[in-house]
Amino acid sequence: MILASMVSFPIISLAVHPPVMRLYVNTLFVVTLGCVAVRLLTTTAPVPYAFWALLLPLIHWLFLFRIARYIHDIARKNYGLLFDKNVLIDSLAEKNRQAEQAAHDMRQPVMALSIYADHLLHMPDQHGVVVPKIAKAAAAVNRLFDSLFELARLDNAQTRVRAEAIDIFEIMHDLQVQYEPMAEAESTRG
Repeated sequence: MILASMVSFPIISLAVHPPVMRLYVNTLFVVTLGCVAVRLLTTTAPVPYAFWALLLPLIHWLFLFRIARYIHDIARKNYGLLFDKNVLIDSLAEKNRQAEQAAHDMRQPVMALSIYADHLLHMPDQHGVVVPKIAKAAAAVNRLFDSLFELARLDNAQTRVRAEAIDIFEIMHDLQVQYEPMAEAESTRG
């Protein structure tokens, strides 16, 4: 029994790799059964426990296999959960990065609106020049909000992706409208 207990402890670590575990348990069973058989064959006195001496190694062998299978299944589930947790953490980190980028992208046209409004307050005579720029910056903010909502619908599988032509000149003009006032503000400061 002491031997059976001592050789059972490595099953916890061996169960993670079934081929090694099977080799270990089968070798253990053969050696134990061989030792019992040698003892039973070499004794001259009648052995009243001979049946149990042969049955206990078989029960121990079956018990070790069941326990090892159970430990293996639990370890496999734990590794799967760990992998799923890491994927979820990576996904959340990516979503956080995207949200920070979206917030940064939102600041640009809002900052442009602020600069144009400030410019209009200090130079009301340039009303005809500044108001169209304010309208374009506001349109850029609206497009960014629409893009954010579209991304949210894509994440929730509520929208299908479709390819469409874009006007690169319009995009470049929007970027100019967004960044030109900040560049001008920086050049007047420096």
